[in-house]
Amino acid sequence: MQLGVDIKDVESAWRVGRAVPGRRPPPIVVRLRQEAARDFWMGKRGLLRTNKVLFPEEPDTPIYVNEDLTRYNRELLWNTKQSLRGIFKYIWVKKGRILCKKGDDSKTMHITTRADLEALAKP
Repeated sequence: MQLGVDIKDVESAWRVGRAVPGRRPPPIVVRLRQEAARDFWMGKRGLLRTNKVLFPEEPDTPIYVNEDLTRYNRELLWNTKQSLRGIFKYIWVKKGRILCKKGDDSKTMHITTRADLEALAKP
C-alpha cells in the first residue's frame, strides 16, 4: 500500500450507518490487531489528506482519520473544545485520552470528567 501500512494488521473493518445520496459517506471503523499497528496508522494519517493519494482518477475528496471515541469521550472532547477555546492553545485526543496544553512550554493536562473541564475553565 502507498502509505506503508500492512493490511495484515487489520482485524476487521465496517461502515457505520448507511449511505445517503448527496451526503458525505458514513465513517468506516477499522479494528487493528495491535496497539503498535494503531500508533503506526495514526502516524501515517497525515499522508492521507484526500482520496487522490489512493485514487488519482477520482474527484478530490477529503479523508479524515480519527480515533473511535466512546460517546462520553466524544461529548467531553466537544465540550472541552468549546469551553477552553482561547484559554488552551492545543486540545487533542491520543489513545482515547483528552489532552490539552496552554502553550509550547506548558504542562499537558488530562481531562477525564466534566469536573476536570470546569476546574480548568475557571479563571
